[in-house]
Amino acid sequence: MKYLSIFLACLIILTGCGKKNDNKKENNNQTKIENQTENKNNKETNTHEPASSSAGGFAEIKFDTNLTEEEVVDEASAVNAFLEDKNIEIINPATVESWSIQKENDTIISISKDKNEQTGKEREIEVEYKLAEERVLKSIKVDGKEVK
Repeated sequence: MKYLSIFLACLIILTGCGKKNDNKKENNNQTKIENQTENKNNKETNTHEPASSSAGGFAEIKFDTNLTEEEVVDEASAVNAFLEDKNIEIINPATVESWSIQKENDTIISISKDKNEQTGKEREIEVEYKLAEERVLKSIKVDGKEVK
């Protein structure tokens, strides 16, 4: 997006060189319109960023855990990554009612309860995976039903 705006700005400057003042006014108006459009696109892009993308979203949750704060944020992000891989709506930190992330030997067990803000429907998600060089998913259950 940054490169596109730089390219557009250079293009506008180059097309305006050597033309009369009337053309400069038109170019200025065009630049203003393009800048307004670009600002609108940037705002829209930023609003689509998931709340879970920053540690700050998870920092607000009071986890029931035996992990450090840094580890629990990493594992919460991993849980959401597993959910995304299975096309399941990720856990929004703003709607979490409770979330337990426990480490037992080399296995992480995450049990969360959240509520959809729009529908008011509650759901419970249980994710179990093994810690190794890479995290290896064992199971995902949504409201007690295993997801394949």
